[in-house]
Amino acid sequence: MTYRPRSDNRTPRGFKAAFRNLPIVLRQFVKKYLASWIFPAVFVIDGFIISLARIFPLRTQARSVVFVRTDNLGDFVLWLPAAKAIRAKWPWPGCRYILIANHNWSRFAEELGLFDSVIPLNRVRFQRNPFYRIAMIFRLARIKAELLVTPIQSRDPTTADTIARAINSERKIASAGDSNNAYVNPSIPSHWYNELIPSSSNSTHESVRNKEFTESLTDIKVGDPWPQFVIPSPKQLPDAIKDQDYAVIAPGASSPQRLWPSEYFSRLANKLSSEMFLGTVLIGTASERLETAAVAHGCSGPLVDLTARLSINDLLAILGHAKLVVTNETGTAHLAAALRVPTLCIMGGGHFGRFLPYPKEARDSGIKVVALHHPMLCFNCNWKCVYPIGYTDPAPCVSSVSVDAAWSAIKRLATHRPQSNEDRQKTPFD
Repeated sequence: MTYRPRSDNRTPRGFKAAFRNLPIVLRQFVKKYLASWIFPAVFVIDGFIISLARIFPLRTQARSVVFVRTDNLGDFVLWLPAAKAIRAKWPWPGCRYILIANHNWSRFAEELGLFDSVIPLNRVRFQRNPFYRIAMIFRLARIKAELLVTPIQSRDPTTADTIARAINSERKIASAGDSNNAYVNPSIPSHWYNELIPSSSNSTHESVRNKEFTESLTDIKVGDPWPQFVIPSPKQLPDAIKDQDYAVIAPGASSPQRLWPSEYFSRLANKLSSEMFLGTVLIGTASERLETAAVAHGCSGPLVDLTARLSINDLLAILGHAKLVVTNETGTAHLAAALRVPTLCIMGGGHFGRFLPYPKEARDSGIKVVALHHPMLCFNCNWKCVYPIGYTDPAPCVSSVSVDAAWSAIKRLATHRPQSNEDRQKTPFD
């Protein structure tokens, strides 16, 4: 049967949604038609700025090791066990560990205390704003290091590899990885490294790939490659949900292709309210307001909307004390996994097996993530969907996951004992 995208699966709808998604359309156009000549020109300009900046190097007595991680929060969370092993077992005398981090989670990285310095970088501005790009390259090119490591499996030449090129390091090492994020000839940025460490196939889970890369780099053993966080104190919870039973719903994602329809989330939230007596807590970033608003519009049960109101530490507290987390394939799933919270993740097949589902070894360590998907022959397409869908449509492997299938998975996963009506009246979810 030929798949035809349904118009009612578009999330969100209307003129405002189309206007908001215009940058996505333009970005896809640039990648498809203009990347072959824009990026080489940018690299020439980058080279001039780097040469100019190195005339004014930073003065420091400490030896430095620089790690480059400009990818998403979920990627950083999966890398944390390897980062902790490096910090604990690979101390160079008097060495400073510097992390070039995505600004979305750089504050979280600072609070972990694993790095002596964290330099935040706004990846979107770095790619699109020439003035910001020039300023950051000039700043980074003044750093002198003994070793630079880029442990990202799918490196992006416009960000991670450009940063590696800019920093003046005696030795530069990266994962050979793959060219999933390369829109120019991947051999060009690879020449900027002294060594590329081979990695496993894409079917290997990212945590295992991080473990293998770190062991090849440092000759130290990474024990448990699965991230785990301590659940924060309930004192960090907002007053509206303290002492309440609730489920967290995160309906946003980094790409429209990964968005399960909003009405499906609403129907699921209503079932959680009526059958499990769980209130709904909506979370998301500022760019995901339309998704969370669409879910809230369809909810009939008790609901608290915390969109764009949470730091990562607040988010960890809310996730850690939830009875259930329901999310698209995004970093929230990996945060919940690290907290060992029962989690339902609606996922597609773009990178099937690489990030989700978690393998048996992870489940044996206590991770409670059910990765619900609709099997299709086109899995592992790198989110280059072979079906004729629009820029703002979810991929068919995502939209074909039914609410009934999600509810069945929740009933198998949930450890929550529903309250009686009497108890429910005593503890209203405001």
